[in-house]
Amino acid sequence: MRNLDVCRKIYLRARSSEQSDASVSLAALRKVLHFTFAAAGVSRDPAHLWYPSWFLQGDSHSPEDFDWLVDYLDYIYSSDHDAAYDILLLLVVMKVRCSPAKQHQFIESLIACMDTNMPHHLRHVALRAAHSAREQYSSINAIDDTKLRDMILTEFSPAILTAVCPQRSSMMILTASSILTTT
Repeated sequence: MRNLDVCRKIYLRARSSEQSDASVSLAALRKVLHFTFAAAGVSRDPAHLWYPSWFLQGDSHSPEDFDWLVDYLDYIYSSDHDAAYDILLLLVVMKVRCSPAKQHQFIESLIACMDTNMPHHLRHVALRAAHSAREQYSSINAIDDTKLRDMILTEFSPAILTAVCPQRSSMMILTASSILTTT
């Protein structure tokens, strides 16, 4: 995606100290992301998330080239759900793997985006991003970082359940908490 470098520059400018009003740059970044999807023929419709026909091939990037997107996702997911959706969609479309330095932060953001308080479309794209990263995290014994491994086992797996079955997982949590309080 050719506009990716433009997006990165806008984000870095918005986060730099020389920019007094970051909201203007971040609004421009959202527009560039939308244009990037339109130019590449990528649908932003959540119903199309599971169709692999629109995965983008070609440009080769290292995982470190996307660290800024993981930072942006962490910065924006709680206040701008549409921008968080776009970031996760871009990561899915580009088949991005996180750099080792950003894996912990990325998983934390995915967990937060799959929360029942988040809009359905954001939970859905976060689940799709988790699906895309499944090979990276499926062999739990191969993960050297014990904090990351523990987070995947204790927080990431339940977050996936919450994204798939929000009502059922809420009932399970209530049942578990009532069992704990009665003992």
